[in-house]
Amino acid sequence: QAISIDDKSNKYIFEEVVKAPGFTKDQLFTIYREWFVTTFVNAEAVLQMDDRESGFLIGKSFLNLSGGMITDQAAGNYPIAFTSRVNFTIKIYCKDGRFKYVLTDFYTYTAPSRYTIESTIPLEAYDYNNLQSFYNKRGKIRKFRVKDKESIILDFTAFGTSIKNHILDYEINQNQQNDW
Repeated sequence: QAISIDDKSNKYIFEEVVKAPGFTKDQLFTIYREWFVTTFVNAEAVLQMDDRESGFLIGKSFLNLSGGMITDQAAGNYPIAFTSRVNFTIKIYCKDGRFKYVLTDFYTYTAPSRYTIESTIPLEAYDYNNLQSFYNKRGKIRKFRVKDKESIILDFTAFGTSIKNHILDYEINQNQQNDW
């Protein structure tokens, strides 16, 4: 799945409508409320809003991305890895027979260290859809930019797959629980 830009907000967005035949809005709401609980260590800290009547869940979370390598000259030029975190918002809309998940409001956060300063930057600032941003002034490719984009796409695609697959897991678990 590619990183697309929302026409209204001008922000990067991952979204998908998933068909769920045979499920009511209420059932889907309960299933995805459970998904928040089983996916996150502290669902109450992640889940910011849940409105059963409208079938809407919203949460805030983050994924750690492996960062680049920095050479530590003081330590004999040994490479040291650093990690960035991407904060984001998860929205799940439930209707009879389908649901839609939206991942948006991406911000990278890098903690302060001996090698980096603390920073919080909207992902749009990196302009991953502009090929020129992947090359330096001498025309050489910036490998860390390519790696970041690939990591973001892979991690958030996997996260979306987790959301979609939860309904399958739910059906399997329901069948097993009823067969004891």
